[in-house]
Amino acid sequence: MGRRLCNERGAMAAEPFPIKSDAGFARDGFHPNADGYHAWAQFLAPQMLGPAGGPTDVHTIEEPRDAIASRGSVKA
Repeated sequence: MGRRLCNERGAMAAEPFPIKSDAGFARDGFHPNADGYHAWAQFLAPQMLGPAGGPTDVHTIEEPRDAIASRGSVKA
């Protein structure tokens, strides 16, 4: 469903994060802890930046940052 929603909205769907144990979760058993966020970032960075570590051309912002901020979507 996530991939479908991304495709409908022109967003990039990341590959599923492989969870091998509960070691990366906070005490609530749902949210990541510091180690979990670190592993998640290492997993997602190549998908977001591309293999050479530069930005991918999958998504570009069509509006200037000021226009987006004025709508209240992004806080400057």
